[in-house]
Amino acid sequence: GFAHETISRLEYRSAYDPHSALHAIAPPLSTAAATRHYVMGGALEAELRAELAAEMSLPADGDPAVPPQDLVVGGCHSLNPIDDPARGHTARSYGVPTTLFRAVDSEDGHVCALRRVDGSLRATGEEVSMVARPWLGVQHPNIVELRGAFVSDEMEEGTPRAFFVHDFCAGAVTLESAIFVRIEAEAPSEAELWSLALQLLSAAFALHSMGMSCRGMEPARILLTGGQRVRLHGSVVLDLTRPDTRPLADQQRDDLASLGRLLVNLACRSPGAASSKALPRSLELMAASCSPDLVHLANTLARGTTMAEVMPLVSARLFDHAIAVQAQADALREAHRANLEASRLARLLIKLGFVNERPELAGDPSWAETGDRYLLQLLRDAIFHQVDADGAPIVNYDHVVSALNKLDVGADQHVLLHGRDERASLMVVSYRDMRSLLERTFAELVAAQQASPLEHAAADGAQGLALGDGGNFNAR
Repeated sequence: GFAHETISRLEYRSAYDPHSALHAIAPPLSTAAATRHYVMGGALEAELRAELAAEMSLPADGDPAVPPQDLVVGGCHSLNPIDDPARGHTARSYGVPTTLFRAVDSEDGHVCALRRVDGSLRATGEEVSMVARPWLGVQHPNIVELRGAFVSDEMEEGTPRAFFVHDFCAGAVTLESAIFVRIEAEAPSEAELWSLALQLLSAAFALHSMGMSCRGMEPARILLTGGQRVRLHGSVVLDLTRPDTRPLADQQRDDLASLGRLLVNLACRSPGAASSKALPRSLELMAASCSPDLVHLANTLARGTTMAEVMPLVSARLFDHAIAVQAQADALREAHRANLEASRLARLLIKLGFVNERPELAGDPSWAETGDRYLLQLLRDAIFHQVDADGAPIVNYDHVVSALNKLDVGADQHVLLHGRDERASLMVVSYRDMRSLLERTFAELVAAQQASPLEHAAADGAQGLALGDGGNFNAR
């Protein structure tokens, strides 16, 4: 078949799936307390779990639109179409029909978004490379990052198609679907409109500074993702399907004008509210529910302006936005610190699991029952197998977490170990000594693994569990 021409096969990261639950255009949380509640109170965890579920969801059985799961296109497999079937083809957004797939990179296993350009358009690898090259270096929190582009006929032999590989923003939905398609949707609040305007202006400012344009702010190409984030995507596809030869200044002015029209359309919840005939009346309606500052910004943008003229209109709001973003960063740091503690405890438990009750090592069936390993078994009993005076089990989470933390840091505090022999001998040892025993015993296991020629490849994964390797825990 036609050899696919790849210009970039970089690391693919996270994602988007229009079939997932809708995200509101959430404004930055106004107080540090509200942000901490969002991050630490379970809402963020639920959001992340939903995104993971979206990444791992399987296509419906027997769906004819799903390509064979063993098909590999440009190094991507497990293709699953994720376009909204209610919208039909996407020719209105890109000039030609396109199909979007969720896929998995064969090299690193990361999920990516793979967009195929359909229709009669035929592009060579050189043409795709030329339009994609400027976008490959664009990294911005409000722009879905392009990871690669190529031409291949692996999906339709003899019919080469252009493909674009983007980050996959799990659980995302287009602004068009969230506001204009859903019948029950309400018009965004003013706070939500300011948040959207500031984020898209940030994306436009970054692209304009690099001598590029956004190619408009169409709601079908704006994603609402987790973390109160708005992201522009798909502009590179337009550079291939609908190239704009006008002067760059005109293209950039159109970016801002389309943002102004978008704000008016959202405030009125009508995709035609910002037409030239309806704009004056729509601004009056907008003024009934929005502040004069927001109405003035939308009007200035919609009638055509430059970034230099827009910045004074949003400068005061940028301070509020920056405060909210820093509050969220502080809350995320606090959450990461809590997770860091949990990951260290998980490493300790995994190490103890490798050592305790091991049937044999190097042909010695009593290895786990003798020497240092026996003391580690007694420590495990002291942490998890305590009983009260009547012999009933004690289930105390605080005791377990406290003991594991002391073991992790090698505290000088002593712990009483009860022997398993008939005399029920007692031993007093320090957590510092037990930590050294665990390090030494686990190192013995790793050495035994490395001594086996068949296990060399797995040794690095076990070494990654070493105590004191920071907060990163990778189970391979």
